[in-house]
Amino acid sequence: MNYISILMVFASLLFTGCPNTNDPNYDTDYNTISGMDLMTAIAKANEWHYSEPKISSNIDTYNLNIIFPDGRKISKVLPSDSMYIAIAPYITKTHDCAIHNPGSCQGEQVNVTMHFKITDNANKAIYDSDIQTLKNGFAEFWLPRDKNLTILVTYAGKSATQSVKTDHNCNTCITTMKLN
Repeated sequence: MNYISILMVFASLLFTGCPNTNDPNYDTDYNTISGMDLMTAIAKANEWHYSEPKISSNIDTYNLNIIFPDGRKISKVLPSDSMYIAIAPYITKTHDCAIHNPGSCQGEQVNVTMHFKITDNANKAIYDSDIQTLKNGFAEFWLPRDKNLTILVTYAGKSATQSVKTDHNCNTCITTMKLN
């Protein structure tokens, strides 16, 4: 067999749909996330932001949704009495977002300790403590549903305040808190 024949055979194999052995098999990831509780699954989605960027995820007001590159999807229902909200306070750079995407949202303030005080409309503290932002720059909270809340964040002598209503129309991703 001459070199031209070998090249033609190789080219025909290349263009006739040989499986791409570089694509990972997502069965293990799918099975892993299927068996996880909601909180652990959200933590795994945050981790996949860096280790499995082809697996996408979002958290709306009702579900955590994990979408695999092969089209499979897993949804895990959020509790009926509490709401997930991810907050990424910023100083100079942010992004527009409404529905949090753990696999792609990136906040500016990574792995820093900030103080968050979240109060209801009677000024009762729902949360009042320091929290370290994640590797993606977000702080995650479980807040009571159907409440009008005020979020105050302080960091490095700067602060930001924002009102939030935790109903079925609220954003699960808050990227609008500019620290001044």
